[in-house]
Amino acid sequence: VIAMHGCGQTAEAFMLQTGWTTLADKYKFVLIFPEQTQRRDNNPDRVGNPWRCFNWAGYRGLRMQRGQGENQSIKEMVDYALQSKQISLNPERVFITGLSAGGAMTTLMLATWPEIFKAGAPIAGVPYRCAADVDNVFKCMGLTPNFVPRYGCSPKGTACMATEAKRSPKKWAELARKGSRKHKGPWPRIMIWHGSKDQFVDDDNLTETMKQWTALHG
Repeated sequence: VIAMHGCGQTAEAFMLQTGWTTLADKYKFVLIFPEQTQRRDNNPDRVGNPWRCFNWAGYRGLRMQRGQGENQSIKEMVDYALQSKQISLNPERVFITGLSAGGAMTTLMLATWPEIFKAGAPIAGVPYRCAADVDNVFKCMGLTPNFVPRYGCSPKGTACMATEAKRSPKKWAELARKGSRKHKGPWPRIMIWHGSKDQFVDDDNLTETMKQWTALHG
């Protein structure tokens, strides 16, 4: 199981707060906790994120495609575990989950590397390719760029998932197929979680993610 933290968290904090290790000890499975590094400059040649968020929309339009940046790093973590001589793992039972930015990264990994994962569970995430650059991230989240928590949608809709960020099931599915380099299937199963009072990611993303994956599954 790949388990990815949310913005501002560390892998250790996510591990301690979720109880994943207790489950892993009880049911005997291996956990991988990727961690985003923090950087405080705007140099596109440096990895990381100023808010310790996974760059699910890319950085200045970069590192969004399959085999680039963080998705490639996480894929290599899976490869390393599967190829380990110290443990024996079943490549047909690889799963992924994450919270918030980690949830958005979960749908990204399921869409770009569908042949690797049996299933995934994004928590408070967004559909794959909702935003392809940082400028549109806030339109997907339904948040203003200052990261002030929202309390419901404002009359002008500035605290809601933007209408232009929403798509038809067919269009969502096309984006995922393109991201996977035209994967023919089967697609990973998915369990989508989202709180109805989420102050940072509008829960309309649950519906949009459902539209994307039900279309992929036919």
